[in-house]
Amino acid sequence: MIYCQQIPLVINHDWADTIAAMHKLEKINRASEIKDLKSVTTQDVGYQENHRLGNFGVLSRHNVNPDWTMGREGIVDKTMPWLPELLEVLKEIGPTDYWVGSMQGEVSAHIDKKDRSALNYVIQCEDPCAYTWIDDGKITEQYPSTPNTAWLVNAKVKHGISNIGQRYTFSIRFDKPYADVRDWFNSHTNNLTFGNKENKQ
Repeated sequence: MIYCQQIPLVINHDWADTIAAMHKLEKINRASEIKDLKSVTTQDVGYQENHRLGNFGVLSRHNVNPDWTMGREGIVDKTMPWLPELLEVLKEIGPTDYWVGSMQGEVSAHIDKKDRSALNYVIQCEDPCAYTWIDDGKITEQYPSTPNTAWLVNAKVKHGISNIGQRYTFSIRFDKPYADVRDWFNSHTNNLTFGNKENKQ
């Protein structure tokens, strides 16, 4: 494949607590919007709004796909004790951001404005036929939303997600060319297991 590749990333983790933290962060954000709390700051980065909710963390809402929210820091990060080690291992390729994503339904066609490469680890997906597609106008590629698999995508090529129902992912973004990030992962295939390294989830 030219624009996407499966990555042998293994995260032995019970995602239930992480998903529960996402739900809590979404509820806190809704409550803050109703009460118009001054402690909440909003940053519009063009394709999404980042809501900084104090010590609870950051919730981001996608402008094009309103049913797509992303959470990080605070209560979400606390459920992932392996995260600092993962980010340390990846520091050579300079991750710019990471999120736990929650979405309902499909994600429309888009090109990432900020990042050049994206790693998407599928946590959970209700639709067994869901897939991500990448299309440059001549070549179309796709990969399935199989839980516990990680895929690297060229984020500068138009892409989207065909999906029905709820889907959760853990994503890491990079401001480096897809080929450079892909080559790094290809040369580090023996160092990509995190979480409980002795037992599978």
